[in-house]
Amino acid sequence: MTSVKERKVFNNISKEAVHAKLVQIFGKNHVTDKQVDLYPYSFDMTENPPSMPDFVVIPENKEQLVELVQFCNEYVIHVEIGG
Repeated sequence: MTSVKERKVFNNISKEAVHAKLVQIFGKNHVTDKQVDLYPYSFDMTENPPSMPDFVVIPENKEQLVELVQFCNEYVIHVEIGG
């Protein structure tokens, strides 16, 4: 099973502030940090080692993705986009 230990990955912003911004961009019903929701996104069929994401978001349009990338670029937050 993928490790779920807490990671300190946000250097210039708190995890709570990231969550609040994601809710602002995508809406409360399209952002999750629940372990049961994150787990399926923690691995794939490649040789990459599993890693638990901090959040999963479900975008509704390309404008949301643009805003996400701009926000993450500002705070140097890693983004993985899957489909």
